[in-house]
Amino acid sequence: MEITLSEPRIEESREYKEKGQYVMEQIMSKKMSGAEGRELLDGVFETLKRYMDAKRKREARRNPSTTTRKKVERDYEKLKQKGWDKRDFGMEVVKETHTVKGDMYSVVIPGLDEFIDRALQMKKDMLTKQKKDLDLQRIQHYCMASVGLKGSGEKFYTRTSHTPVLTPDGDINEEFYARLCGKVEMLLDRAPDYEESDAELMCCNATMTYTISQWESIKKWYPASNAPFPKYNYFSDFTVFLASNEEVS
Repeated sequence: MEITLSEPRIEESREYKEKGQYVMEQIMSKKMSGAEGRELLDGVFETLKRYMDAKRKREARRNPSTTTRKKVERDYEKLKQKGWDKRDFGMEVVKETHTVKGDMYSVVIPGLDEFIDRALQMKKDMLTKQKKDLDLQRIQHYCMASVGLKGSGEKFYTRTSHTPVLTPDGDINEEFYARLCGKVEMLLDRAPDYEESDAELMCCNATMTYTISQWESIKKWYPASNAPFPKYNYFSDFTVFLASNEEVS
């Protein structure tokens, strides 16, 4: 697994997918509930994230070469948001549907193409808006989708967590729809705790968000000449102290 702290990339790793396949098999064989499966996967995700962070730090200490330094340097680049969009749509405008079945309930959700078509259109619109930005490069795409479910008894309402429709490179995420349906199945397992057995579940809406960002090199933090420059760079949740020049770690 490559060194990364990107949540979408960790969720697309072989280690995470293998555990996800195991969880689905346990749920299908009724050896594990959907809630237990979700809790297990959340724990796996946090473990992989901690492992990646520790591995990155070990490599930085062990090998101060240019190659490793670039990996460390990237951690201190600023991921600057360049554009954001959000779109909600209901089942009344959906042409393609898919039925997700659970043990006691089933629910109709938008089909795969409904999400893919909207994601590609959002990508096109976003890049068109940012076309004037000549410095736009090394773009990171974050297109996420979630669906909301509710019961006819109005006691049950929940949403899936966000699922990447596209990869960070802007390509279609081949695992997207299977993962989304898996999350819906886990939610269906929780419905009997709230709804009567004869209640119906429905997809009340779907939400898609799209963000494009780009990495800005730390070189931009230092002036070309020896002119004075700020000694601190402030971020939303931490502050970076700048060394005397970019060559000093």
